[in-house]
Amino acid sequence: MKTDRKEYQREWQRRRRAANPEKELAYKREYRLKNAKRLKAYDRDRGPLYRAKNRIELREYHRLWRLENPERIAGYTRNFRTKFPEKAKAYSAISKAIQRNRLKRQPCQVCGEFPTHAHHEDYSRPLDVDWLCTAHHHSVHRKLLTKSSDTHTQIPSVPPHMNKNLHQPPPVGNNEQTGSAS
Repeated sequence: MKTDRKEYQREWQRRRRAANPEKELAYKREYRLKNAKRLKAYDRDRGPLYRAKNRIELREYHRLWRLENPERIAGYTRNFRTKFPEKAKAYSAISKAIQRNRLKRQPCQVCGEFPTHAHHEDYSRPLDVDWLCTAHHHSVHRKLLTKSSDTHTQIPSVPPHMNKNLHQPPPVGNNEQTGSAS
C-alpha cells in the first residue's frame, strides 16, 4: 500500500514540474539561496566520498564532455594563457622537455611515490621544479594559500630542501663573532 502511495506521489510531482517549469526553477533558486550554507556543507562532506566511489564513471563522463565541448575547452585554455602567461609558459616548457626526453619525471621528493606533478617555486625558472605526488602537491598549495602574511613561514609537510624561498632568513645585525677570551 505504501509503495503505491509513493509511486503516486512521485508521478504527481513529475507531472506538476512538467506543467510549470518556470515555477519549478524559481522554487529551486529560492531553496538554494535559503539553504546555501547547509547545501555547501552537504556537498563538501558528500563530494569526496561520491567521487571516490564513482571515480571511473566520473572520469568517463568528463572525457565525453571534453570531446563534446572542444570550443569551451579552448576558451578555458585561452583565458588561462591570457591571465597567467608566465605559468602557461612554464607548464609548456615542462611538457615539451618531458616529451623531448630532456627532463624525466622523478618520484615524489617527500614520499617517493609516482605519478608526480612538477611544482614550480618560481615560474621565471620553468625547468627548476620539485617533483611531488598529487597529495603532497595539493598540500603544498593548500598551505601556501592559508599561509599567514609572514612570507618566511616554512611548509611543515615538505622537507627544508624543497622550501627554497620559504626558509627563515639569517638574523640581521648578528655579525659579531663571539671569540674566546685570551
